[in-house]
Order: sequence, then C-alpha cells, then structure tokens
Amino acid sequence: MLSVRLFIGIPIVLGVLALSFLDMYLSDRLVSFWIVNRIPRGIILFPLFILVVAILCNEVLDLLEAARIKPRRSTVYLCNTGLVLICWLACIWQQWKLDQVPTENLISPTGWDWAATASIVTLVAIALCVVVAFVGEIIHFKSPGNHAINLSGAVFTVVYIGLLATFLVQLRVAFGIAALFSLIIVAKMGDIGAFLVGRMIGRTKLSPGLSPGKTIEGLIGGLAFGCFGSWVWFKIVIPITAGNTWLIDGDVIHKTPMIGWIAFGFFVSGAGVLGDLSESLLKREAMRKDSSRWLPGFGGVLDIFDSLLIAAPVAYACWVFRWVCPGYH
Repeated sequence: MLSVRLFIGIPIVLGVLALSFLDMYLSDRLVSFWIVNRIPRGIILFPLFILVVAILCNEVLDLLEAARIKPRRSTVYLCNTGLVLICWLACIWQQWKLDQVPTENLISPTGWDWAATASIVTLVAIALCVVVAFVGEIIHFKSPGNHAINLSGAVFTVVYIGLLATFLVQLRVAFGIAALFSLIIVAKMGDIGAFLVGRMIGRTKLSPGLSPGKTIEGLIGGLAFGCFGSWVWFKIVIPITAGNTWLIDGDVIHKTPMIGWIAFGFFVSGAGVLGDLSESLLKREAMRKDSSRWLPGFGGVLDIFDSLLIAAPVAYACWVFRWVCPGYH
C-alpha cells in the first residue's frame, strides 16, 4: 500500500509543484488586455482546482447516495463550482480596483482588502446556493418523500466542499502562494506524523468506532510534526526566499514570532486530524471503505483533501489576524 501511494503520490506532488511555480511566475505580471493590466493570481492553478472541486463533489455525492441521501447532482455541481468561481472573481475584481489606487493612499493591507471582498461576496453566494437548492427540489417535486433530506444533503455538500474550498482560493489570491503552501505543508506533516508515530508506538485508540487505526499517540505525533513543519516554513523557507517574488509572491515579511508558528502548526495540524475523522464519518455512514477508486492506494481524491478542507479556514484565520507573517501587506 505504501509503495503504491509513493508511486502515485510523487508524480502528483511534482506536477503540482511545477504548476505552482508557473502560477507564481505568471501572477501579477503586467499585461495590456481590455481593462486588465496584470495577470491574475491563480491563473494556472485555478482551472485545475475547479476540476478538483467537481471530483470532490462527485465523491461526496456517491457517499451520500450510499447512505440513501440523494441531492440533485446538477444543483450540487453548479453551486459548488459556481461558489468557488465567484470567490476567485471577487478577488480578481478587488485586485483591479486596488490597482487604480495609488500605493500611498492605501490604508489597510491589500491582502485584507482582497479577503474582505471575497468573504462578503462568498457569503451572498452561499445564500443564493441555498435558494438554488430549494428551487431544484421544488421543480422536481411530485409527491412527499425524501425531499427535505435531499435538500439537506445538497446544502451540506455546498458547505463542506464549496465553502471550505473558497478558503484555499483566498489563501492563494489574497495572501500569496506562501500562505497556501503553509497550509499544505503543515497539514500534510501532521498526517505523516500521525501515521508514523501511530504505527511505531500507538496504543490508545483515538476513536475506535470511527477510525480504529488512529491513536492518541499518533495524534500527539501529528501535532508535533505539524509544529515542526510550521517552524521550517516560517523560520527557514520564507526568510531564505524573502524578496524573491518569483519564489514567494507578495510582500511577505518573515518575522513570525515563536508563538505564531507554534499556534499555526498546532491548530492547523489539529484541524487536519479533524478533517480526516470527518471523512471517516461519511464513509462509515455510507458503509464504504473508500470515497472512490480514482487514486489507487489513497482511497479517493477526498482522502487527499479531507485534512486541507477543514484546516483551510484555520490557516486563513491565522493569516488574516496576523498570527503568522505579521508584517505581510
């Protein structure tokens, strides 16, 4: 199983890194096209992410159907991909607006402006998604049945996939690739630490009924690995690359205090464990071992993104409230 994960996982990681560097290289470059005067952030990664969101929707819908909950698939796909698209476009629109304002007239960090605009627009979009979900059930209503349950499943999927995915978009666009990578590295270091420590010394079950393989010792190891990954990223990688916008875009100031990177590592890796357990809950309810067969050895695409989805708003909050990189602007 581990060999299969490595065989499939390494090419995926290398491919994502290559696309990320291309995305960084192109982002914010000056262009002259209609009213656009620079290439939007995420221009390379965003189309790929839309595809990932659609795949995640498909896997969650399959799990819900196995649990006898059947939301309207077309409604769920439309709402989730539309929600993520609207969030990204809101950030790009805010970027265009800020480009019209002289730098000396800005009174708040640009990352905050982008995040505030995207958050407000996303909130309105979620409300519209709820309306669309209702309309879908109303149109197809013929007789009393499971319409309320199906409606709940649609709204749940929009929140679980669409809403949480918008935090990944905002990390990339509002705060730069450094913020997105900080989430991925810390969450995945937590996964690795929980797996290794759990296998070596794990004895006390964390949640026997939900995920028998997870242990309290593994949880502690995951938190420790997450804090270590946070330290490496904020105290070594970002200072080394500071000023080289081809590697780390945005004006990232690297003076993250110790309490900042410890808190980031602890809470993000802890949220990652919660994300893993959340997916386990869905699979247990559906009586399925894997969310799909898309990726042999991984249990599905959701198995890769479960920790990132739940940890994304935690990482976002740390960046917005300046727990990390407090000099970012």
